[in-house]
Amino acid sequence: MLELVYWDFECNPLTHEQYKAFLASYYKDEAHARYERTMWYHKHGNYKLLLALKDGVCLGQACAYRVNVRIDGHSDELWWGVDTFVLPAARGEGIGKKLQKKLLDDFPNFSSVWYSKANGFIKRKSGAHELLKVPFNYYPVSSFFTVLTRVFVKHILYKHLSQPAAIWKDKYYVLNNVCRGKSKFEVMKVDLAGKLDELSALAEYSLKEKDFYVVRDADYLAWKYLENPTIGNYHALFFYTQGKELAGVIIFSSPYKKLAFSIPLTVVTILDCFVLPHFGLDKGQMLREAMHYHHEKGIAVDGILALGDFPYRPLLRYPWGGIPLLTNFDKKISLKSPYLSYSDQDMEQAVL
Repeated sequence: MLELVYWDFECNPLTHEQYKAFLASYYKDEAHARYERTMWYHKHGNYKLLLALKDGVCLGQACAYRVNVRIDGHSDELWWGVDTFVLPAARGEGIGKKLQKKLLDDFPNFSSVWYSKANGFIKRKSGAHELLKVPFNYYPVSSFFTVLTRVFVKHILYKHLSQPAAIWKDKYYVLNNVCRGKSKFEVMKVDLAGKLDELSALAEYSLKEKDFYVVRDADYLAWKYLENPTIGNYHALFFYTQGKELAGVIIFSSPYKKLAFSIPLTVVTILDCFVLPHFGLDKGQMLREAMHYHHEKGIAVDGILALGDFPYRPLLRYPWGGIPLLTNFDKKISLKSPYLSYSDQDMEQAVL
């Protein structure tokens, strides 16, 4: 008989060693990093880990952690669904659906935007509905038409086409900088450890006109950026006016290999981007500065991944209409100006 039991993070229904063995059976070499990430979530508090057991053997898990959000002008709580899987040998028995249904029943505003097609189907069948669409965009630095060709070959012809060497490195970054004058902003690379109060104040002010966002106070930012074991290397650029006022911040990963559109690419992800537009700073300039950071160091990058739109061309989005944020949020509302980024849910992890 299948049992769904929340782990107490001590010894019921599994000890830590038993849980590590369960992770190893699925994640193999990544199991230790996954365990560290689980403990990091648990340290934050308001984290639930649901286990599926049959005859005492763990076959799958589904997890959720709580964040504070602003939705349509009101403060609320939201539970992000994270780290859900069923062991391959146990698939086809409806375990994943039962895990998702349990979390949807137990937690208000249980939501996901980062999921596989199969998991999305399970969530909808379990009662989740679409709250908004999230655009996952690829902004080319060196590779665009070759990426389109490889995606076509992969998805239409079901073949693999290797990545050719870039003839003109950083071509699209260079083209997007043509005829642009000198910036009136001072751009500084900073260590976030000493800047969290300044960053959280900027985030609060820049997001106040948004109708959906996760609250990013100093404690949350410290947990997400300073204590996170799987975020990998990242960089923060602060944009100051000539009067030394903070006008914007962009936080982005170091380049890493990732499957994007089902093909391997060397990418950078934009983890967060906050801007005060009344200073005349636009997100396109901030994106180009993130590209310039690696261009100046001679580091090759295919492109940059970001949630949301930046004034930069060309871009590739798949699917074009965006990915649905699925939730059991019980109010039918229309959101026009949401803010989501790769630092939300569990999308910032770069070393897994």
